[in-house]
Parts: sequence; structure tokens; C-alpha cells
Amino acid sequence: MSGREQTVMDDKQAARAEEVRRQTGIPAWVSVWVGRQGWAAYANGILTVKMSLTPQVVIPIQDITKIDFKPSGGLTNGHIRFNRATDKFGDRQDIIFSAQDEAIFAELKRTIEQEQWRGVQGQRPESPRATANNPVNPAGQDPDDKFRAKYNIPAEALLARAKGVGYVAFDGHFVTIQQIGLGRLTIGKGVKRIPITAISSVQIKPPGVVMSGFIQFSIAGGNEKTSRFGHQTMSAVEDENSVVFVKGEEKAFLAMRNAIESAQRALHQPAIAHQATPVDDVFAQLEKLGKLRDEGIVSDGEFEARKTELLSRM
Repeated sequence: MSGREQTVMDDKQAARAEEVRRQTGIPAWVSVWVGRQGWAAYANGILTVKMSLTPQVVIPIQDITKIDFKPSGGLTNGHIRFNRATDKFGDRQDIIFSAQDEAIFAELKRTIEQEQWRGVQGQRPESPRATANNPVNPAGQDPDDKFRAKYNIPAEALLARAKGVGYVAFDGHFVTIQQIGLGRLTIGKGVKRIPITAISSVQIKPPGVVMSGFIQFSIAGGNEKTSRFGHQTMSAVEDENSVVFVKGEEKAFLAMRNAIESAQRALHQPAIAHQATPVDDVFAQLEKLGKLRDEGIVSDGEFEARKTELLSRM
């Protein structure tokens, strides 16, 4: 690729990055990489990944266990994949890129690996379980711990459980539904995971004196069946996107609905938090900037602007 062609590609990448900033509110000082399917942003130990069909995920880089990088071929695109300790609840994030963008994603891989080597730590986002007013038992023992272990439900995921029937778990990005006990006789014993971007509505019917209540998820593009009046609960029993519960269990399911709806609202106004920069790191960067200014590589104006920005992050 000639120098002129490279300049054109750099300009296109910059334009795409600027469009991502405009849509998401990402600050100008945060680096952004845009691929064919998805984008990534990084600053101060926090990597944000947005794939085409899923909501954006905020990952502290100390949680990334491995970065897979596949270069593009003659007829195929490449990809960069960020792996975390477990992938049971969608912890693997992939961005697909073309040959023209391969170099910038190789740069992203080097950046993250260098930051990990330096020991940079990012602040973990608050889990849905904590934000849904569903705290761990003060004594340190969650009464649902054994249940979580049995069904491989992460400790940080919000859980709404209908004893002997099934459960709904939410990790901030995916809703997981599993029928257990008698529920398996009607629906089956599979585990269903639904990205919150695919959920168009969440319906809850409180339990009554005689009839059970239920939580039901409507899926965008799905064939939704309208229940007859007085038969909503019976219809929910046969619906794989529903879990039926009894009186005394509704509080957890109401908290589940609120947490999912809050996460969906947040998708429309995402933002990357400005994390504090360690004092030593600020001074080290100021020293480097000073040398670049003295060598004439950075102008006095650029030096002052960058200095102000760094000092504001202390």
C-alpha cells in the first residue's frame, strides 16, 4: 500500500472513530478502534468492546486472560478475540476487521498486552446483582450459593428463582432461562440465553390466591401468541421464554425485570467513565512530553493542552 493510500485509510478510520464517539459520547482522549463488525475503546485499564449484534461490554484489562489475533487472508477477514476466565455467560468478545484495518487492531493487541505487563488495573463495573438491591447475606453466605454452583450461575449474576420450577439469571448482557423440576416435563431441560438487545418487553403477572404468577420475555421478531383472558398463567407454563412462580417469590422477579429494563435504557446512553490516572504515571508522561517539546516534536500549545488534561486525571 502506497503512502497516499495509507493516508486515505487512516482518514477513513479516524472518521469512523469520530462517528462512534458521536453516537456513544466517548471522550476525545479515549482511543477508539473500528472494525467491519464492531469497535473497541481503551483508556486507563478499561477496555470497552461493542460487537455488531450485542450490547457494549466494559472489561477491566486484568480480567482478560488471552487475546487471540487472526490476520486477514486473501478472501477472509481477520478477527481479534478477548478471552476472559470463563465464557459461560458470553465473556468472549470478538471484533472482525478487514485487511485495511489489520494494522490498527494489531496495535490494539500490543497496547493491551503492554498495559497488562505494566500492571495497569481497571475498575470493575458494578454487577447487576449489586445494583438490583439483592445483596449477599451479611454473614457472607448467600443462601443460593449451592443452587448457583449446581447450575453454573456466576456469583455476580442477578438470580430470580422459582423453587422446583426454574430460574432466570442476568449478567448485564444476557438473560439465561432454565426450567428445572416439573418445568422440564413441559418445556424441556435446555438452557436458553437471550441477549437483552433481542428482548422487546418483559411482562410480569403477580401470583394470586389460587393461580401462580409468571415472568415472560417477548423476543423481537418472534411469533408471540396472545393468551386468552384468564388463561395467561397456563399459557406461560408452556412458553420456553417464561418462568412461573408462586407468592413470596415475586420480589426477586420484579428486581430482575427492573435490572433488565435499566440495562436496556443504559444502552441508549452509553459512556466510558473517566478513570483516575496514578500520580506516578502522570508525572512520567509529563516528563516525556517535556522532552518531546524540548526536541521540537511537540509545540508549546500541544504541551500545555496535554499537561492540563493529564493533571485533571489525577
